[in-house]
Amino acid sequence: MKKELRTDGKRGGAPIAVEAREQGQAAKAPARPIRSYGDLRALQPAHLAVFSQAVRAGTFSETAKVLGLTQSAVSQTIERLEAQLGLTLFDRTSRPAELTSQGREVFKLAVGLLEEAERFLEAVEGLRAGEVRSLRFGITEVAGSYASAALEAALIPRVDAFEASGGLIPKVLDDFGKGRLDVVVAPDIPADRRLIAFELMCEDYLIVCPKAAAAKDFLPVEVLLERLRLPFVSYRHESLDWCRSQGMLRMLGVAPHDAISLENTQAVASAVSAGFGWTILPPTSLWCVRHALDRVSVHSIGAVSIEKTLWAAAGAQRFRALALEAARVFRTRFETDWLPELLARKPELGRFVRASALPLPAA
Repeated sequence: MKKELRTDGKRGGAPIAVEAREQGQAAKAPARPIRSYGDLRALQPAHLAVFSQAVRAGTFSETAKVLGLTQSAVSQTIERLEAQLGLTLFDRTSRPAELTSQGREVFKLAVGLLEEAERFLEAVEGLRAGEVRSLRFGITEVAGSYASAALEAALIPRVDAFEASGGLIPKVLDDFGKGRLDVVVAPDIPADRRLIAFELMCEDYLIVCPKAAAAKDFLPVEVLLERLRLPFVSYRHESLDWCRSQGMLRMLGVAPHDAISLENTQAVASAVSAGFGWTILPPTSLWCVRHALDRVSVHSIGAVSIEKTLWAAAGAQRFRALALEAARVFRTRFETDWLPELLARKPELGRFVRASALPLPAA
């Protein structure tokens, strides 16, 4: 699911529109033909600015004073604009000249166009200064289940336009690698994409099974595997966790006779907590079933286990400050809220998950 949020154009502005849509299903408006270069060149924003000031000032002479021009220059500019548009903007038979009905409509349009031009120039100035005005943020499924709200609350006020995407690890990493995301929170980002990255936490994979199959935690793996007669529960898609669990099963010499393939982490964890099978997952994947952790037991895989590291990373130097802010917020909340809650419900998980010991830079 992709979420897009745009604010009122000011830092910290209130959201005025939020749209959620399935990726690839957004309706596309028909493309309008692009105006010719000659048409665009003829329509000069400076001419519209003189016209708009003349409307506000009430007379050409007052407009000339405000803009530091001669009255004849103001008059000639408006005449050129009328010729370019093919419209009569002022009724010059009256004194002072009054707007025609066409002039009133053009004035409304000109105000909007000039405001857009001002925003365009501000954005260009921000780009020259290295300022970030929009952000495309991605977070993987498991991290998003507990961290999305806090991270979005921290990042949205810092930009004018914010777009968030979530999904399984391969999709998020592929979008990040292809430049479709600016900042991501994701595990195991390839080394060549970690040039601007901050470590968040590390965890080890473990075996999770219903207490009906193994009432005690930390059984020796060879004893546990002899007892497990339930199906192995895994992902339908080839996610990172699916690939790793298959590799660890091979290293353990285990070939489950029965298997259940489900759509995502929540479905896998829920199936195990409900007693339908067993699985191999890292501890934070159990966040979505934290209220049912008293129904499962956890067991070390031993030497065949793999460490999983979560990162906040930026795709370019100008997004570094936002990735660092995401890292600060995540690590603070992980250490004070999310991890303590998980361990309060299942203290045994503390053997397998830890906050990063690497210090974050000051800026």
